[in-house]
Amino acid sequence: MSHFVAGNTAICERVAALDDIVRAALHEPEATEVHQRSQLLRRQGYQVLVHHWLRTFGLRPGLTEATTVDLLLMLSGPANYRELVIEDGWSIDAYRTWLQGELLALTAPPPT
Repeated sequence: MSHFVAGNTAICERVAALDDIVRAALHEPEATEVHQRSQLLRRQGYQVLVHHWLRTFGLRPGLTEATTVDLLLMLSGPANYRELVIEDGWSIDAYRTWLQGELLALTAPPPT
């Protein structure tokens, strides 16, 4: 999980500001196409990751694979990075710690 969080954070550092620009230009067909393609690629990659989590750890009771993918897309997206790090002044380490905790909460608790 920590490798995902580190890689995702590095990507968000590069694209957080760009994401705002693309969203502001969604009335432009090219911007819409880029945004939709990016979201499709993220969703496809996250579906593979969530399926791995399901097989390896299990998912939190009540979560389906599809719902977990949706939550992963939202939690790890550039908007949360921008809000917490750029706008609210969180450190990168604080953001990574928060994201890792949120993602771990999507998996099943270890057996007792």
